[in-house]
Amino acid sequence: MRKLIKFSFLPLSAILAIIVVMLRPLVIFRFCLLPDTRIGHFIQDVTIYLSQKKNLKNSEIDFFCFSHKSNLANQFILKKWKKKLNIMPAYILIPLLKILNFLYYFIPLENKHKIPLTSFDNTNSVLKNEKLIKLSKKEISKGKRTLLKMGVPSGRKFVVLIIRDEKYLKKTNPLNDWSYHNYRNLDLNKFSKLANYLISKNYFVIRVGKIVKNKFPIKNKMFIDYPFSKYRSDFMDYYLTSNAYFAVTTLTGLDSVSYVNKVPILGIQHPLCDLEIINRCKLIILSKLYSKKTRKILSISQTINLLKNNNNEYSKILNKKKFTLIKNTDKEILDAGKDMLNYIEKKMIYKKSQKKFWSQILYYINDREKTNLKLSIVKTQISQSFFKKNSKILVN
Repeated sequence: MRKLIKFSFLPLSAILAIIVVMLRPLVIFRFCLLPDTRIGHFIQDVTIYLSQKKNLKNSEIDFFCFSHKSNLANQFILKKWKKKLNIMPAYILIPLLKILNFLYYFIPLENKHKIPLTSFDNTNSVLKNEKLIKLSKKEISKGKRTLLKMGVPSGRKFVVLIIRDEKYLKKTNPLNDWSYHNYRNLDLNKFSKLANYLISKNYFVIRVGKIVKNKFPIKNKMFIDYPFSKYRSDFMDYYLTSNAYFAVTTLTGLDSVSYVNKVPILGIQHPLCDLEIINRCKLIILSKLYSKKTRKILSISQTINLLKNNNNEYSKILNKKKFTLIKNTDKEILDAGKDMLNYIEKKMIYKKSQKKFWSQILYYINDREKTNLKLSIVKTQISQSFFKKNSKILVN
């Protein structure tokens, strides 16, 4: 039946494609299939698009469609984007995009009818603008009631832990090989000291996630292993990560909800190759590369050069078996958490000692991107405890 519906609307898509091309001198119509199977791209890419479009005030008329796949990342976000975007049926828009691609093989002009979504906010428009998704009074009330049922009293601060493992992608996209991402995983036990410390400081700690592999190794009335609770829902995924005091994350999709809602983020094991290293988190700590040949940890400049020669991918470096990744320890994560509390509560000042490190990162990103827009603003700091311990490799 679906194939019949798609086929029956193909002539309409073809007619629309011709009209779109003919109207190009007067108005540019653009189209996009939303990345709605991955929550990070679904919330962040669209937020960046809307924020930048608002600032630039472009005249293009844009239309989107949802994939309508069974592995939709988040139903609540879909509902919110329906109110913000011009939505077309997928069975019209997807063929329309394909037909436009075909037509521009024969038209000596650039195809300007694709909306270029990106995860990298090179203009910091998300941080500059107000939140795009605002919860209604009814939704706020629902979130607060659910928190009470979970055991978090009204008005109490809570911290969310967003810890990546491979189960989500394996379950939602089983036909793809996602093993190249496995280096990003971290043992849950490494977060136990930080969780217990935060609890000792009277913060509730909520481990979040939609589909996760293992239960968290802590039992405490102020700790909630939310993915295994009866309260898990797409709405609460959004509510918890957008209302936390701060988020501790190993840099995975769900923390994008915290980012676009301006929740302070502590990034654990942040990869240097990630463009968002300069503006996504308040504080970060890094993994390190160890050379089996020299038996030494690589400096930042050495790591950057190695990344440049390996398509900016850690997985390619690690696959060669010449290097191993030194992941963050439980002590480093604990100390970074303490720094984060100090940063939020006492507004820790940016240290000039980090200037050389960030200069190298900015040069690396600008050289890699090859754009006219040269990045110069850094919103992120390295956790002071981590920087002090590793300053020799971070500034060389």
